[in-house]
Amino acid sequence: MYCASLCNGNHNQDGYEPCRQLSDLGPYDHLARFYCFCVTHVKRNIFRLKTYVSTEVYAAMLSLLSSEERPNLDHTFTIISAGGRKATSMSIIIHPFIIY
Repeated sequence: MYCASLCNGNHNQDGYEPCRQLSDLGPYDHLARFYCFCVTHVKRNIFRLKTYVSTEVYAAMLSLLSSEERPNLDHTFTIISAGGRKATSMSIIIHPFIIY
C-alpha cells in the first residue's frame, strides 16, 4: 500500500509494462516488481556458486526461488547445508526470506 500511495499521481512509465503508468499500479503490482528484483539478485549470487557446488546442491538452491509451496523444504535445506561452506553461506542469506 505504501508504494502505491507514493506513486499516486506519478505518470512515469512502468519499466516492466511501458503501456502502464506508475500511478496505475496497485499494491500487488509493486510487490511483483520487488520480487523480480529479489529473485534477480539471488539468482546472480547462486550462478556464481555453480562451479563450487554439486549439481544437486545447485538445483536445490534454484528451487528455493519458486513462489510455489515447498512441501519438503527442510530436505532442501539439508541438501544445501551438505554442499559445503559456500552453499551453506548462501542458504543463510536465503533462509530468512522463505515462507513455510
